[in-house]
Amino acid sequence: MKRQEVRQFFMKHCESQQKGKLTVAQYCGKHNLKVSQFYYWKREFLKKDVSCTESPKRSFQKITVPSPIVETIQESIVITLPNGISIRHDGQDFTVSELSTLVQELRREYV
Repeated sequence: MKRQEVRQFFMKHCESQQKGKLTVAQYCGKHNLKVSQFYYWKREFLKKDVSCTESPKRSFQKITVPSPIVETIQESIVITLPNGISIRHDGQDFTVSELSTLVQELRREYV
């Protein structure tokens, strides 16, 4: 294959690997590719900022919450757990702090 053909070949594989859930090693094994060649071409694409780019690094983003923050919830709330149990709140004053505590407790018990 000519260099341009090889480049296109690896670009397709690079994009395919990123869209899937396999690691590079798993993907290369499945498609009979050399891991070192795969990474070589991935680096080449990154240098030229071409299509096949790594996923952005996960990081915290600063957000601004508009004021005023509602301190009480006065609407009905229904929380349905994965096991089918539903928790309903009738709409009387319920603080955001209480809701947060409830959700944290449910996570510990049911997640």
